[in-house]
Amino acid sequence: MRIDPTRGAGARNGAGDIARRLRRREQSPLVIALAALLVVALIALVVVAWQWRSAAQRYTAEADARDVAEQRTEQILTWKAATLDSDAGWAEDGATESFRADYATTLDGVRETYGALGASSVGSVLTSSPRADSDDEVEVTVFAQQRVAQSSGEETCVLSSVVWTMVRSDGTWLVDGLSAPGAPIPVTC
Repeated sequence: MRIDPTRGAGARNGAGDIARRLRRREQSPLVIALAALLVVALIALVVVAWQWRSAAQRYTAEADARDVAEQRTEQILTWKAATLDSDAGWAEDGATESFRADYATTLDGVRETYGALGASSVGSVLTSSPRADSDDEVEVTVFAQQRVAQSSGEETCVLSSVVWTMVRSDGTWLVDGLSAPGAPIPVTC
């Protein structure tokens, strides 16, 4: 068998021509632009996925904290002078230590003001709005109605708003702060 030396050289030149053409195509502005566009699209996809995950976590935090804040609003507004300590028992496991200290002072004021009157109160939530500061801290503004009845039969009804600062500790939402941005508005019972 005889080998043609020109045939092998031509095949090598042909392969070299193809390789050169492919390199030229790889370096064409269109290919470079498409590659850059693909990289930008992938980066954008990662950023959007991260933001969506973060927004979903905040939405869940807001919903969970709002549920607890509404429950705490009804608990803090519903009491009887005779059973005030047991009515306020929710704070033992449902509030931070600093809030419990402030709440104890508030309870002393309620005892002093309403204890001799034999008063009782029932509160209900009208609506609420949460705003997450982070995944573990949410402020919840709650609008509520409270009906205070004295043993004499006299009743007083008010509308009020409170802002709860809720913090998540070990997976549980706790009350960390409470403020009342405005004075209660008296309404007809």
